[in-house]
Formats: sequence, C-alpha cells, structure tokens
Amino acid sequence: MASARGGKGKMGEDESKKMSRSGRAGLIFPVGRIEKHLRQGHYAQRVGGAAAVYLAAVLEYLTAEVLELAGNACNDNKKARITPRHLQLAVRNDEEIDKLLGNVDIMQGGRLPHIASELLVDRKKKKSAEVDTYLVVGGSGFLGNHIAEALQARGDTVFVTDLVQRQSNSIEFHSADLTKKETLDALLAKLQPSCVIHTASPIHGLGQHVYEAVNVTGTANILASSREHGVKKFVFTSSAGTVYDGSDLIDVDERCPYPKKAMDAYNDTKARAEKLVLDANNDDKDGMRTCAIRPAGIFGPGDRQVLAGLLKVVENNQTKYQIGDNDNLFDWTYVANVVHAHLLAADKLFNDPIDEKVFAENIGFVEATLHDIQVPTSRSRNIGPHPTREVTDEETQSALLYNKGVKEVKPIVRTKFDQFFDPSKPEAKPALKVSGSAFFITNGEPIYFWDFPRAVWRGIGHIPPKPFVFSSSLGYFLGAAAEAFAWLSGREAGFTRYRVKYASSSRYYNIEKARRVLGYEPVVGIEDGIHKTLDWYKATQIKS
Repeated sequence: MASARGGKGKMGEDESKKMSRSGRAGLIFPVGRIEKHLRQGHYAQRVGGAAAVYLAAVLEYLTAEVLELAGNACNDNKKARITPRHLQLAVRNDEEIDKLLGNVDIMQGGRLPHIASELLVDRKKKKSAEVDTYLVVGGSGFLGNHIAEALQARGDTVFVTDLVQRQSNSIEFHSADLTKKETLDALLAKLQPSCVIHTASPIHGLGQHVYEAVNVTGTANILASSREHGVKKFVFTSSAGTVYDGSDLIDVDERCPYPKKAMDAYNDTKARAEKLVLDANNDDKDGMRTCAIRPAGIFGPGDRQVLAGLLKVVENNQTKYQIGDNDNLFDWTYVANVVHAHLLAADKLFNDPIDEKVFAENIGFVEATLHDIQVPTSRSRNIGPHPTREVTDEETQSALLYNKGVKEVKPIVRTKFDQFFDPSKPEAKPALKVSGSAFFITNGEPIYFWDFPRAVWRGIGHIPPKPFVFSSSLGYFLGAAAEAFAWLSGREAGFTRYRVKYASSSRYYNIEKARRVLGYEPVVGIEDGIHKTLDWYKATQIKS
C-alpha cells in the first residue's frame, strides 16, 4: 500500500511539473510569454512574480468581452465571420471599453482604427424613434428587389411597386406607372409610407423618349406625390455616370460637376433626375429630406445586364478581342454594398450634420473590412499607369495618390474629404450631412477594366485566349461605322462608340464622403462578389 501511495504521489508530481503556469492559474493566455515581454520593457525592474498572472487574467477577461461584443456586431450585420470592422464596432459601442482603448497606441502597430461616435447607431434613440414604413419604387428590378428583401430581413414594413411583378417573394406588391401621377397618388394615399426608395430606371440601350419618360418625368411624379402625401424620407438611386462626359474620371469625388454635354441619354436623364431630387430636399422639421446614391458598375445575383452581356460575348466567341491596353482602372460594385448604402442613407437622413472633427480621425483602409478583395488577374500587377508607354507626371501622382506627401493634382477647391491636399488652395465648407447630398458608392477597389470580365469568364470555365488588342481610336471608328450601318438597316447597334469609351476610359471614384458621413464600408469584396454571382448563375442554370 505504501508502494502504491508512493507511486501515485510520484505521478501527481510529474503531472504538476508538466502543467504550465497558465494552467495552474486556470487561464488560457500564456503567462510565461507575458512575463517575458514585461521583463523586456523599461519597467522590468518593477515587475513582481505575480504580475504576469494578473495581467494575463485581465487580458483574457478583456478579450472575452470584446469578442462577445464583436459577435453581437457580427450577428447584427448578418455575417458568419468576425472581421476587423466588428472588433472596431465592439470597442466603440461600449462606453467603458472605448474609454480604455479608444486612444491607445499599439506598439509597432499604430493606433486602433477609429469610428467616430457620430457614425455609431444610437440604440436608445433608435428604440424611441418612429418606425419607418418603406415603399421601394422599381422593387421588382435587380437592385430594388435586393433592397426590399434586405428591409424585410431586418424586420421593417416594406411594400414594392413596379409595372409588373417579377419576383416570387412574400413582399406585398402593387402595380403603378411612374409616368402617370394619378396612379402614384392613389398608391401613396393607400400605403402612407414614411420613406420612399426610388430605384426604378430603364436598362441601357433604349431610346431617348423612354429615359425622358421614366427617369425625368417619372422621378418628378414620384417626388411630387411623396411630398403631397407626407413622405419624410426620399432616397434616389442615381448613377456614378451622372458626371461622365467621355473623359477619364480618376478618383473623382462629389465636387465633380455635371458635364456640359453628357456622354449618352441615359446618364443625361439620370443627372437631371438627381438634380430634381436634391433640389426637393427640405430640412425643415416637417419637410421631406432627400439624398442620392451614385453606384458604379453594379453586379451580383439577379443581374440581367452586366452578367448577361459578358455571357453573350462568350456565346459569340468574342473573348479574344480587347479594346485598349487594359491600363484603365474601373470601379465595379457588388449589389449588397449598394443595398447597404441605401439603408444607411434612409436611416440617417434626419441625423444632425457630422462634426468636422470626424475628418481628423483615421478610419483605415477599405481593405480592413474585406477578405481577398482583388481578383487574381489584378493582384499580380501594380495599380497605376501602363508601363509600356510614356507616363505623364500627373498620371504618376494620381497613381501614387495614397503615398505620403503627394499633393492632390485636381485643380479645384479642396475640402476635408481630401486625404492629401495642397494647403495653398482655398478650403471649401463641405456638406457634412446626408440630406440634400449625393454619394458615390463603390467597392473601393478599382481594377483594370478587362480583368473583371476575364475573371467572370474563368469562373464559368471559359479560358479566354491571348487577346487581339486594337486601339481605342480604331474601336471608336468601328463603333461609328456600326452605328451608321444599324441606322441604315433599321436595327439596334450591338457595338457602339459609347461601349468603346466605356471599355477604354478610366472611371473610378472616391468614396471618402460616404465613409465619413454615411458610415459606409463595403461588406463584400470584388472576388467574393464574383463567386457569389456565379454561384447564383450556376444554380439558375441547373433549375432551368
């Protein structure tokens, strides 16, 4: 028996020797490593033996608290994975943790990216506020349906109106014609919505009279009817193309004016409709507040334009052709990001103007909230001017805009939206509120134009051959010839000068205003968005 007891005692002694200091303290955090770190600091002489254990316990408790709050933020955003954005929200939404960590400098890591308090949801205020009832105009369309479903998913009361019902969901549908105000009056009198989200717009490639009727007359009608029936909020889906005149748009922001001559009828009528919406804004207590969202290159599940066009190119065996050198950067935007921006705008239309101190805080790069954000074909190349031709100083500066010390090259009045600016230029007073404003919305990750379609083609199993490249000037000539032939034959031109310009111009936008004022951050990256879109496409092909 003595021998047995002695053996058991020896076994217990061996086990205790193997147990770590963390294990003995009942902790997960590594006590030994923390003590080693403490003893390397300038305060090493003042560190007692139990300090590392106590610090490990504090850090473990703090980590658990932050992770729980981050998990709540993740669930609120209907995400399955905690991202750095959720950790930021966890810190900023908790008053005590925010005081503790808000201004902490991280050794060799900078400062915790800041989310200004003005951009956080005031939960107490939200609970006491009136609940909105939403009417999505054009809700059977690609974007409108996504917005309506997002509103329904978060528990809002939402109705949809369109000419015809194309969606098979449970959202209440009402047929109405934008060009006939009396049908809109009857609908709004019946539904009494407090917020109208106007997404209706014809597809590209139709005639001028269609765009005039829907984009201009239709928008004027729904604006007037909304105002007359007590609507408080009006969010308009505009277009990033409202400022496009055929020339390159490089990192442009909302100061860019409407062009004197628009590139095409669609963008011209969208710009005029946007102006009607913004001019209708009324910041009085009982007024209707309006804003405009300017998305660029929307794609995603349910898309019948961008994806259909790219699939048609494969069907026609035209993937071997390329217009231009593919040195033009272009903004594509996943549909969930555009939906996110619309909902933020609707929620914040009655917010007070943002304090200018927001612009003194670092909110980090868009990359912090996304995973695998670039398509593979763009990841291997530097973003910037094409190396095989002579590059101007302005192009070089524009390509290196985010490098420290680079001055803004746009010869216009600067605002606090500029990350780098020439201090000799006069400073304009920015409009730091949602109402009465327009916002560019993109993925914040411009890529070379032809890299996007090639990523889509590869995703459906088509490997494009080595491209036959012809210049944009030759393409423009061929486009003009194709338009002339189509006019003579009475058919619609499939290849036009506009499409040549579209494929060979640089068009990417600065989304800092949306990030600062709306609190917008892209929630789905380009690569992930392409995968989601193709998954939807393949699923629909199987069903059909």
